Amino acid sequence: MRKLQLFLIILFVLVFVGTILAFYFSFSTKYKDIIKENIVDMNEEITVNLVLSIIKQESKFDKNAKSNKDAFGLMQLTFLTAKEQAEKLDMEISINDLYVPEINIKLGVNYLNYLFGIFGDKQLVLLSYNAGLGNVNKWLENNEIYKKNGVYVTPFKESNNYLRCVLQNEKIYNIINR
Repeated sequence: MRKLQLFLIILFVLVFVGTILAFYFSFSTKYKDIIKENIVDMNEEITVNLVLSIIKQESKFDKNAKSNKDAFGLMQLTFLTAKEQAEKLDMEISINDLYVPEINIKLGVNYLNYLFGIFGDKQLVLLSYNAGLGNVNKWLENNEIYKKNGVYVTPFKESNNYLRCVLQNEKIYNIINR
């Protein structure tokens, strides 16, 4: 009986510790310093925790991620979007550059700042980052977007889920990464 109790205690501890470790590693802060360098002089709503939340949702911190919609790197930028941001920063880039965390984050943060300049609303910025500027503008023009419980709802189920996940990630980062 004592061996069974000991076994169950050890099993409980392993499961508990494993869960904490899985949670901890899924909320990485690996690129925190690169993000900090790149949010200087940006919209004040662009925080390290917001960018980490976007990276977590976009690529799960895989710097070599490539989507089926041809978005690349940590922040899942399309080459067209990245190239537009690079031109604003007097940079020349190739697709391979989008796999370099320093470049990808610099361009991604710059794009976020651009979107904040257009919308000035974090949720609209995140929806635009996910679904595209054109879609968000169309939804706004056609009254196809509304708030429910303080969170925007759009015609795109994927974008609704994306928005909720990034906002939830940010809440968790705000707790664990002060």
